[in-house]
Amino acid sequence: MSKLPKSYAVLLFCLVLSGCSSLFSGNREVPISEEQKTKLHNLGGTPSFILPWVNDGEPGVYTLVVAFDGTNNDLFNTPDSESATVVGRLYQDVIDEVRKGREKASIPVDALSASYYQGPGCPSWVACPFDSAIGWSTWMTAHRAVADVKSKIATVDAGVKEVRVVVIGFSRGAATSRYFLNLLDRKPLVNVRGETLKVRSYALLFDTVATGMAKYLNLSLPANLEFAYHFVALNETRKFFGLIVDSDEGYESNPLAKRLYFPQRIVTIEVPGAHSDLGDSYKKGAGMAVTQFARMTMAGMGLRPTLKKYNCALSENKEQPGCRVLDEGLHDSRGTIDLWLRVPSPYGCFNDREKTVIPSQMSLDDAMKLTSRRYKQIGHFPLDNGNLLSFQWLENYRFISLGGPNPVLYPRISNIGFNAVVVPVGDRLKVVLRGANNDQVYTVPERVLQRVRETSGRSELELNLVKGQPRWVVNGCMPEED
Repeated sequence: MSKLPKSYAVLLFCLVLSGCSSLFSGNREVPISEEQKTKLHNLGGTPSFILPWVNDGEPGVYTLVVAFDGTNNDLFNTPDSESATVVGRLYQDVIDEVRKGREKASIPVDALSASYYQGPGCPSWVACPFDSAIGWSTWMTAHRAVADVKSKIATVDAGVKEVRVVVIGFSRGAATSRYFLNLLDRKPLVNVRGETLKVRSYALLFDTVATGMAKYLNLSLPANLEFAYHFVALNETRKFFGLIVDSDEGYESNPLAKRLYFPQRIVTIEVPGAHSDLGDSYKKGAGMAVTQFARMTMAGMGLRPTLKKYNCALSENKEQPGCRVLDEGLHDSRGTIDLWLRVPSPYGCFNDREKTVIPSQMSLDDAMKLTSRRYKQIGHFPLDNGNLLSFQWLENYRFISLGGPNPVLYPRISNIGFNAVVVPVGDRLKVVLRGANNDQVYTVPERVLQRVRETSGRSELELNLVKGQPRWVVNGCMPEED
C-alpha cells in the first residue's frame, strides 16, 4: 500500500499521542422525536420483500454465516460500559443453534456454520491505536476469512455442490464484508473432489464506512450477491465517518424485477440515530430496534428461530427485545475533534453527511437470470412485509403553533401523565407541566421560537426531558443544536 493521505496521517498522529477515543467519538444522549419513533416502529414496514430462504436444509447446499464487527468491537471482550454490537448478537444467535445440534436446534444445522471476526483496533495493545485510525486490519481480516472458508469447504461432504455465504458487518466490518465477498467471488471454492462449487452470497450491512482504507478495498457488491439489507444512519455528520452506499442500476433496470416481485436486490434502509446507534453498542437507546428487525430478517432467512414474545411486566425481561423503553434516547457521536472543526450537530436543522456512491457489479443479463431463478423458487420463500417492531415508549409533550411574529403554543392531547399549560411571561413563553405532586416550569428558548417564526404555516413542537433537562424538537429537528 502506498503512502497514507495527509488527513489520515494527522488522524493517526493524534491517536498515538492521546490514546483517547473521545477525540473521535462521543455518546451524548439526545431525545427521540415522535417522527423518529414512528420510523423506528415501522422499520422496514413500508415495502414488501420476499426474503431468500437461505438455510432451507436443501441437499447439496452448505451455508456459512461470516460476521465482521466494527472498529474496537469484540464480542468476547466487550467493556462493561458497552453492549455487544448487532453483529455479535446475530452471530451468537446462529452459533447457539449450531451448538445445540440437530436434535435440539430450531433450524437446520447439519450444513450450517458461523464464524466471527473482531473489528479493527483490537489485534494488540501496541497496534490498536494504529489500526483504529487507519483500519489496516480490514484487508488482512478479509483475506484470513477467505482462507478459513476455503479450509472449511474443503472438509465438508463431497455431495455439496452449492455454498451460500451470508455476511454480517457493521462500520468498517461492513467494508470488510464487501471486500471479502469480492475476494470470494474471484477465488473459486472447491470441494474435497476438487470440483468448483457454485457460490451465492447475501448480506446484512450496518452503516458501511471505510475510513483510511477506501482506496485499497473493492467495496462494490459482486454479481453473485442475491439480496442485501444496508441500514444507514440518518444522524451522523462526523468527518471521518463518510458513508458508502450502493447504486444497483444493473439489477434495477431489469424489466423482470418489478413484474416478478423482486424490485430490489440491495435495499437501503435509513434509520434514525448515529453510527453506533445502528451498531446497537450503547447500553441504552434505540439501537435495539435495528437489532430486532435484523433478527426478524435472520429468522425469515432460516438462520435463527423466530423471535420470542416476552412478558415485559417481569423485571428479568426489561432488557429483552420489545421490553426496553425506546425513550432512552439516540446519541450524538461527535468527538472533540469534530467539535473543534465545528461539525454541525446531526440533530440540528442544517446537517449533511458525506456519501460515496459505488456501482454494484451486475450486468442486465445476470440480473434477469437471478430474477427468473428467484421467481421459480417463490414458493420456498417466506414473504416479509416488514412486520412492525414491538417495543415500549412514552410520548413527548406535544404542542402546535400557527407561527407569526409572536408565536402561541397550544398543547396537544397526550397520555404522558401531565397536563401542559403554556403561560406568556413578558415577551417569553413558559410551559408548565402539572404533576400530581408538583409543577415543572420551563421557558421556551428563543431559538425554538425563532424557528417557529421562520416556518411558513403550522409547526409541530415536542418537549422531551433528557435526564431532567428540557430538549425541544420543532418539525422534526432540534433548533438548539444549530
